[in-house]
Amino acid sequence: MSAAGPAQAGPDEPLPVAPVLVRDYRRLLRCFPFAYRREHEAEMLGDLLDGARPGQSRPSSAERRDLVGAAAREWLNLLLGATPAFRRDAVAALAVVLPVLLAVPATKSVAQAAWMTTYPEVRGHLLAIDPLLVSWGVWFVALVVLLCGADLTGRLLGIVATLLTGISLGLLAWQGDLLVLSYAVGWLPAQVLLVVVLGERARAGDVAVPRRGLVGLGALAAAAWGILLVGPFQHGSIGRWHPGTGVLVVLGVVVVLALLVHAGARHALPLLLGVGAGLWVGRYGAFGSRERPFYGVEPQEFAVLALVVVAVTLAARWVVDRIGDQAAERRKRSTGGDLTTA
Repeated sequence: MSAAGPAQAGPDEPLPVAPVLVRDYRRLLRCFPFAYRREHEAEMLGDLLDGARPGQSRPSSAERRDLVGAAAREWLNLLLGATPAFRRDAVAALAVVLPVLLAVPATKSVAQAAWMTTYPEVRGHLLAIDPLLVSWGVWFVALVVLLCGADLTGRLLGIVATLLTGISLGLLAWQGDLLVLSYAVGWLPAQVLLVVVLGERARAGDVAVPRRGLVGLGALAAAAWGILLVGPFQHGSIGRWHPGTGVLVVLGVVVVLALLVHAGARHALPLLLGVGAGLWVGRYGAFGSRERPFYGVEPQEFAVLALVVVAVTLAARWVVDRIGDQAAERRKRSTGGDLTTA
């Protein structure tokens, strides 16, 4: 290198790379999850440096945007599992569980609206009684369409219904009806997650919902509902418990236990438990206070709700990963270190 500047590379020599460019690329790559960096950082850094322009000393804005976007996708993928196989199993499990989960409030909302229309004095107040009525009505149609095999139509209807939910929640916040907003806001992540799952299934070339599994879990939901209606919940409620709450809890416990014993599908649990935590905290408050409706809801409670959802999701992700690591160690010991025979 001369005093005037860097020496020019010969025709067969690689162009010199500015150290500051390498440093900035490494900083951007730190946005990726550690496990992903461990496997791909050297390869990605080499590709970035090979594609750098002569004399480039800083990453371009497009490179920064692409790397940050790719890192965000990898963090989202990490919530579904550490490997593509685990993520595929998790998406398949979510494609069964989420439609049944959303079918409960959608069916309840549509049935309640149909029943209330028999009373002329309340026909004009349906949206005041159920602010998400339109959204749940579209979701009800979308789920029926998906079950019938019209995947594209069902996916588009799901997107429209999710947008309607967001609009309805925004109106509730604008009107200051924070109690109703807290009851309803937990359903938005579940709807968004199902839309994402349907999109992932479409990109993989799979049917939107595994109909055999969906029918089986739907039959279980119907059986649980029937048992609750003829059991201790038949008179409407016990304290704060209602048939709708009871069936969700029973189904939730059964689904969690079933997914835990499945090596691949258990990777769907972190997101499902996060959704469940959001629904629970939104309805009963961060500490499950029975007097909460009388004290009202404060805006900061929604920050607590978001923190609880994130904490539960990440904690469940850690537990599921540790279960997977222990299972892998057991297989490794049982096969003498050769996992291919497991």
